[in-house]
Amino acid sequence: MEIIYDLENYREEKETYVTIGTFDGIHLGHQEIIKTLIEKSRVSHKKNILITFYPHPQMVVNSKYNSDIELLTSPEEKIEILKNFNIDKILFINFTKEFSEISPEEFLKNVLIEKLNATGVVVGYNHAFGKGRKGRIEFLKDFGKRNGMEITVVEPVIVNGKPISSTLIRKLLKSGDVLKASRYLGSRYFINGEVVKGAGRGKRLGFPTANLIVKNSRKLIPRNGVYIVKIVFKDEIYNGMFYIGTRSTYGETERTLEVNIFDFNKDIYGEMLKIIFLKRIRNDETFKSEHELYLQLKKDKRESIYFIKNMDKNK
Repeated sequence: MEIIYDLENYREEKETYVTIGTFDGIHLGHQEIIKTLIEKSRVSHKKNILITFYPHPQMVVNSKYNSDIELLTSPEEKIEILKNFNIDKILFINFTKEFSEISPEEFLKNVLIEKLNATGVVVGYNHAFGKGRKGRIEFLKDFGKRNGMEITVVEPVIVNGKPISSTLIRKLLKSGDVLKASRYLGSRYFINGEVVKGAGRGKRLGFPTANLIVKNSRKLIPRNGVYIVKIVFKDEIYNGMFYIGTRSTYGETERTLEVNIFDFNKDIYGEMLKIIFLKRIRNDETFKSEHELYLQLKKDKRESIYFIKNMDKNK
């Protein structure tokens, strides 16, 4: 899989099949589009290209989103997930204000045809592109007819009567429902963070924790609370529980991220951990004493171990 960042100096000589989208989260709906792209390209013996954008287009064109949008996947995380598919090339387009002013016709002619030599396009049912999002499905189909380009529109994936969308998954994660979010994503939601020094209180309680910092400020962190998680460290997978909250028991107010890794005793300051969310088990609470907190942590660990042992039943 080839990763392309420089559109200006890139030109594809052979004919291609492409798909276009933000693909935040690469959920089940996105996966249907990707599978269709791969199938179409293989049948026609052409290379396939997935075109995506960074930053998120809404961060550039919508002032409200620019201040509060949170993302399911960073560019690096998209690449990590897309490695599981047979995609030939991923093209990241730097989405700027200037780029947002390009008309749908210009984008199709100057980028898809002239640079990428695209003869086929696969998009989702509600896809829109170009200045003012004027390039909608009917426009794309008409352009395809006029330019000999095959247009394939993929219908939404419906779960519980609702089409799966990145917006829906963000709402689920913000409510703490990581279990349902994972069903819509088609995989468990995860974050990557660097281990930093903490106050050491967890160790004193018998539950040593690694404090994490997520460097991508736009990455969506689920609702405050305690979660059952899997932890990936240097390709090894561990079980644990993850705390998101303000540590109000100690009179603090800043949001922190801490993971207690079961049966683990290594110095990992400065290392990167991948936290995979399995289930939320309780709210962030204020306890009257450290002993009360300790008793709750024991209960949390028992529940976590039980859930993990019975994961096949809990999917």
